[in-house]
Amino acid sequence: MSDAAGYQANLRRGQLLRESGRPGEACEFLSAALEADPDQPQAYLELALAQSDLPGLKRESLQAIDRAISLAPDSAFYLGYKAYLLSRHGLHKEALEFSHRALEIHPTTHIALLAQANAQTKLGQWVNAESTARRLLEFDADDTSALNLLAQALRFQNRLREGRQVTAQILARTPNDPFGQANAGYEALKTDDHLRAREHFLNALRIDPHYEHARFGLLQSLRERVLLYRINLKILTAFPHDQASGQGFRIVIGVLTVMTGGAFLGLLLLYLLLASTLQPISNFFLLLEPVGRHALTLKERRWAMFTGAAACVVLLALTLAGWDELVIVLSGYLSLFALCVYVPQWVDAWRAWRETRLAPDENRS
Repeated sequence: MSDAAGYQANLRRGQLLRESGRPGEACEFLSAALEADPDQPQAYLELALAQSDLPGLKRESLQAIDRAISLAPDSAFYLGYKAYLLSRHGLHKEALEFSHRALEIHPTTHIALLAQANAQTKLGQWVNAESTARRLLEFDADDTSALNLLAQALRFQNRLREGRQVTAQILARTPNDPFGQANAGYEALKTDDHLRAREHFLNALRIDPHYEHARFGLLQSLRERVLLYRINLKILTAFPHDQASGQGFRIVIGVLTVMTGGAFLGLLLLYLLLASTLQPISNFFLLLEPVGRHALTLKERRWAMFTGAAACVVLLALTLAGWDELVIVLSGYLSLFALCVYVPQWVDAWRAWRETRLAPDENRS
């Protein structure tokens, strides 16, 4: 026997808690709603959405939306939300399949179109993503999610001017949208405007401190200003990464090693040793930089601290062992890396100080 009043009260409370960012508490009330009436697909949908916001509950979230679909098998709404949840969980090909099923039932289902556009961007189907986003905007020209997906699709098609116009439209209306701020950051990165990129990524992280898309962009904007990091990336990207080309690369290394009597192999091993430390050493110096700290996860910060401590121990051990030449080389490497990280920051600080100092003179004139 169902308890209609208990169902409605618990469902409403669960919805409000989920929308206010308290998914754990929301699950308790939504479970209570389903105890009161276990045959309501809406409660299973709300439970699936709340569970998708909690770590380790991916399977339970998909099971809940499957239960909702079993109670309403011909509903494009619930099929669309299945596509949306699949895309959130990284199952983008499956998301496209369910979005197609939903749109076959009802071609204008908003959540199905949104899930389809999101999955298409994650799969790199930029032309299709643009088309789907524009279709969403035909129904609602102010749909922020669709505008953000459109801006992203345009950027990856190198249509920067159009993308910037869309992003400007988003930020003019909703400046506190983290996706819009991140899009503006990536657009700035495309034009090597690292300062503006950093500003937008930091804005996104102030709005949502856990926004991974913005955190990665901030880290990229900081690293691209580090000369050694850029050089290393250019060297690494000069070689393809598939298995066949990797075998060819090894053959080239073998031939050069034989031709140079082993000297090439020694230099290569030294480079690989330094390159393997590039990211953690980069993170170590970024850890000491005010903006850089915001770009690193807790795991990256811990690994950076370990790397910095290990570098000090290695230098001390080499010094005690009397390997002065190697100490000089490694100390020079670390010093050069520190300069590559900090000099751009010092230049930015000097420019900011200069602008503030010149501003009163300009106002007086």
